[in-house]
Amino acid sequence: MAGGSGESNSDNPLPLNVVPLIDVIFCLLLFFMCSFHFKSLEGKMEAWLPADKGQGPSPTKKIQTADLRVDLSWNAAAQRTVRRFGRTEYASDAELGELLKIQFDRNSVATPDIAVPLSIRSEAGVPWNDVMRVMDIARERHLPSIEFVLAGNEFVLPEPVR
Repeated sequence: MAGGSGESNSDNPLPLNVVPLIDVIFCLLLFFMCSFHFKSLEGKMEAWLPADKGQGPSPTKKIQTADLRVDLSWNAAAQRTVRRFGRTEYASDAELGELLKIQFDRNSVATPDIAVPLSIRSEAGVPWNDVMRVMDIARERHLPSIEFVLAGNEFVLPEPVR
């Protein structure tokens, strides 16, 4: 007879059949194992490379834009900051601001999807308030971004040891 151990049915009032439960667990395990994507990281490095360099379908056309760069240097003889845009010196805030806005608008027409930032290069010895004044002029003219460029005397590569 089934269950011939001689025990009464009162000890186990509700027999539990675990075979369907194990079957469902194995089906779920198999499903998750098959749907999981293993990613091999050994020997691979994920990188975002520029589209216009290397082997690509075709080289992209370079668009010539004018650089928006203001160079600040300290004139020790006159005890003042010299502000240059290109080769021209601008002492007036209004002249410098108008020139920056005109040049930015020209770049925006030439390349509407690329906003050329204003680059400020300040040499050592230039007072910080003069740098801030150029930034204020750029903000008054609604230039979207400002970058700072290292001056030639700020970063010098050391000589190699022989």
